[in-house]
Amino acid sequence: RTIRSDDRFVCVNFDWWPGNKYSKNAGAHYPWANATLLTVDMDNPTLRSALKALAPVHLRVGGSLADQITYDVDGSIRPCSEPPLDDSADCVYNTGYGPGCMPLQRYDELHRLCQDTGCQVLFGLNALAGRTPAPNTTELWTGDWDPTNARQLLEYTKSRGYVSTLAGVE
Repeated sequence: RTIRSDDRFVCVNFDWWPGNKYSKNAGAHYPWANATLLTVDMDNPTLRSALKALAPVHLRVGGSLADQITYDVDGSIRPCSEPPLDDSADCVYNTGYGPGCMPLQRYDELHRLCQDTGCQVLFGLNALAGRTPAPNTTELWTGDWDPTNARQLLEYTKSRGYVSTLAGVE
């Protein structure tokens, strides 16, 4: 039996790593510095040309830090900024970064990018909202997930007509 892949089999990724991403490995270099969703130039002609050439394509917004991103749906989060350096036990998966925030203006820009270039967004929801780290670990979190922020974001997405540029959530 033959299985056919969807035309949108191709997927590219924007991550949440801040531009100041560091490594515990001396001398490590990250070529994606300043390529985070929060700082990438969405008007960059090379980016736009690449997405158009790959269309139809999924643009995944995710990565290790996605689980602790809050979407500033009502504009009340101050400051609403990229994940800060945080070596405390509460940082996710021992990444060295604390919770971050995505302003709705940036969310709108992401969907306009996809409207213009033929991509659809797949993004990770804040799966750790309402949860706390289990004792003596940064990898096991306990408690019930609080879907409030995710629900607000999805309602906003629908109200703005972004349903055509939203492929799904993970």
